Amino acid sequence: MLYGDGREYVAGIVAFVRSALAADQPVLVELPGPRGESVGKALGADAADVRFGDMSQEGFNPGRITP
Repeated sequence: MLYGDGREYVAGIVAFVRSALAADQPVLVELPGPRGESVGKALGADAADVRFGDMSQEGFNPGRITP
C-alpha cells in the first residue's frame, strides 16, 4: 500500500478492513503501537469486530502470527 502521510495510511487500512468486514471475513490488524490505535479509532464501532495486535511485540516471533 502506498501512502503520502498518516491520514492516507489510516484511510487505506480502514478501507481494506471495512471491505473484509462487509464480506463477513475475520480481520486481524497487526500494526506497530500507536498505528493500531489510530486505525481502531478511525474504525469507530466497526473496531469491535476486528482483532488487533501490536506487531512491534508479536512480530519478533513469526510463530505467533503465522497460523
